[in-house]
Amino acid sequence: MKHLAILGAAALLAAPAQASPLTDQFSSFSVLGDSLSDIGNTERLLGILAPPAPPSTTPPTDAETNFARLRAPGVFSDGPTWAAGLTNEFRNNGKTGVNLSFAGALAANNWDPVPDLLAQIFAPANLPLPVTPPVSTYADGLGGLLNAPTAPGMPPTLNAARNLGTTPLVSVFIGGNDFLNAANSIDSAAPDFTALKTALGSALTTVQGGLQALAGAGVRDFVVMNLPDFGLIPRFQNEAPAFQDQLSAMAADYNTQLSAFLQGNNLFGATVTEVDVFDALSDQALLASRGITDTQNACVQTVSTTAPSCAGFLFFDDIHPTAAGHALINDITRAALNDTYQLAPVPLPASVLLLLSALGGTFVLRRRKRAS
Repeated sequence: MKHLAILGAAALLAAPAQASPLTDQFSSFSVLGDSLSDIGNTERLLGILAPPAPPSTTPPTDAETNFARLRAPGVFSDGPTWAAGLTNEFRNNGKTGVNLSFAGALAANNWDPVPDLLAQIFAPANLPLPVTPPVSTYADGLGGLLNAPTAPGMPPTLNAARNLGTTPLVSVFIGGNDFLNAANSIDSAAPDFTALKTALGSALTTVQGGLQALAGAGVRDFVVMNLPDFGLIPRFQNEAPAFQDQLSAMAADYNTQLSAFLQGNNLFGATVTEVDVFDALSDQALLASRGITDTQNACVQTVSTTAPSCAGFLFFDDIHPTAAGHALINDITRAALNDTYQLAPVPLPASVLLLLSALGGTFVLRRRKRAS
């Protein structure tokens, strides 16, 4: 693993205001993941599978009211997820931008209608939802990124209908629901973390296999995010410190194992850029420099029902980041990719300049680069 230490503010401000033209480097950008990356797939899915319920006779809670009025369309946040900017950048420059992420998606398959990681990779064209008449899971009906092998011993191939081109970049940011589903079932009075350990093992194995399938089909460039620090999210803020610490430790251990796999010679010479979400979303100084001062509470559970926004909050609800949190993930992803590929520069927006000046000498982005 080679580390890129972001230099101090003075050194950064002395450098030209520049960033990376990713759309010149890659023929397409594809996003595989869950609600942290979804840009609208889930809302369409729910509209098909879950017809509107009759009006409730029970008044909504303040949190429910806030969620409904502050949520941005199609996402579990008050603004775009980290993936929206990059996906739209490719689309706006005439390149393919594919987002196959769904809220609730797992790394390991559970065979419900929500496409988990391997379904996002291998979904056939017009993968049907369990409704009559049949409706495709994906609005475009084009299926996953790969075609399944046609015979034993044969590798998968890129799905030509997706028009990924010769230099596709694929991001994988998944595993959070595997973690949370198991953690939610732990009895905090007598905690047993065995099921969580098992779930993370299955998730890791599936992520490794999915990446290998993509690399075997010819994908040579990946950006992989690690898990956030789940011991710090609002969902578990009322648990005992020892319980929170164990969740943090298990997320960190998963990340260590994932990184070790990505560092090994496991992806046929592919270049892998790692993005350290765990550290970024728990770096208090970095968050404060971006105006994020409440890093413990869920916005929708905290603000009044007349508050205009989630300004200052890291978390929108008890799991998901606010738009400000997603913007940070977007910025560190761009910075990591820029370092990996040493791309020719273009002018940076003012918001990213502020990020760079605020990072100082404290933040580290990791990247892995292996020659093809």
